[in-house]
Amino acid sequence: TITATVAPCAFAAQTIPNSANLTFVSLPGATGTISNPTGSSTPGAPGTPTGARTGSGGVNDDVASSNPANVTLAAPAIDKLAPTPTQYTIGDVITYSICVDLPEGVTRNLIVTDTLPAYLAYVPGSGQVLTDTTSVQSCNPAYTAYSGTLTGAAVASSGQNVALTFTADPVTVADNNANNNAFVYQLQALVQNVIQNQDGATRTNNASLTYTNPNDGSTATVTSPSRNITIIEPTLAINKSISGAPSPADAGGWVTYTVNISHAVNSHSNAYNVDFSDTIPAGLTSASVVGVSASGIAAPSAQITGTVLGTSAFDLPLGASVTVTYQAQIDSAVTPNQTITNTGGAVWTSQPGANVNGRGSGDSLLGAGGLNDYAVQSSAPFSISGATIGKSIAATSLADTPGSNVTIGEIITYSLAITLPEGTTPSLVVTDTLPAGLTYIAGSAITDAT
Repeated sequence: TITATVAPCAFAAQTIPNSANLTFVSLPGATGTISNPTGSSTPGAPGTPTGARTGSGGVNDDVASSNPANVTLAAPAIDKLAPTPTQYTIGDVITYSICVDLPEGVTRNLIVTDTLPAYLAYVPGSGQVLTDTTSVQSCNPAYTAYSGTLTGAAVASSGQNVALTFTADPVTVADNNANNNAFVYQLQALVQNVIQNQDGATRTNNASLTYTNPNDGSTATVTSPSRNITIIEPTLAINKSISGAPSPADAGGWVTYTVNISHAVNSHSNAYNVDFSDTIPAGLTSASVVGVSASGIAAPSAQITGTVLGTSAFDLPLGASVTVTYQAQIDSAVTPNQTITNTGGAVWTSQPGANVNGRGSGDSLLGAGGLNDYAVQSSAPFSISGATIGKSIAATSLADTPGSNVTIGEIITYSLAITLPEGTTPSLVVTDTLPAGLTYIAGSAITDAT
């Protein structure tokens, strides 16, 4: 039994050959006299034609060889950790951690590459090597701080590939401790604000390492498991209604609006910098805020500036909502059957504060196909009452004709009752079309507005 120690400078994945050879002699002693039954000695020396046979070669073929018992040293291994959490919104930064396990000895020409998926962008300067991994979730197997030498670690980004190289081959200390042979390569990626990144999209990330195979000089590649993240977005909804309708619906009446701002059923992340505004339409005046309430957050303030009602900006976590109630008076310029539509809208962002990498509003309303489509609107219309007219027979000139029965020459007095909604009725014309057989008595029409 032979025990050997692998040299500290051995290369990762190196195959170390080992075989055994046996030689022997056909007679004991130098000339066969020790136990030769004849008691005689060979005239010649061992290996000669008149001597004992040995393993020196040729006819002296007393030799044996074993099959090879080669040993291949361990190869580098790589594991990509699943990021925590696994869901990210537009403008978020994802931290990826890659565990690299190097066998004790020398790993030649090591390069670790993280291949980012499309629509995730490497954050320049974020790539780093961690040898003290107490702040990183454990690799498998768990390990302590790396005991080797990582010289001149450099990170370079090319497209979606972020490569880690070393100016000298990494040397892992030969201490027979498998728990201090790994380091972490950590980098960050930005979820880009591009049209392809929409709620529910999945992005798959891969990592690999390459090194020089010491046995044939080729480049060996080891690939890590893939890790996925899911894109999520905040989606808001506005429910606007008339909670207090004017009765009657004409000038001087008051209308009360209630607006609820909340997350839609398909919303999956918090909304930030939410801003609600409502331009008071023509036909309404003297608008005032009745109150603002909220669920899940402190209620924002609301104010009216000129003809625009607006709230202070607020963040809206999932499950929270804000309700704004305000009223306005119908002004004297409204006309019969006029429809007054009050439209309010909300905008928001995917990131808090003034984060330029987040998604916001400005391109289109939600769902209209624009990139920055974080904007929704809701309307609540009502109509001014219409003008009405009624006609009846007020009197006839002969008392002896019953009811509406009249005779030739009798005078009929008609009453037209016109009801106008309060406000302005432009170009009012009242027309009575007399049927054939009746003749208007000139000057008989009078108007009574009392």
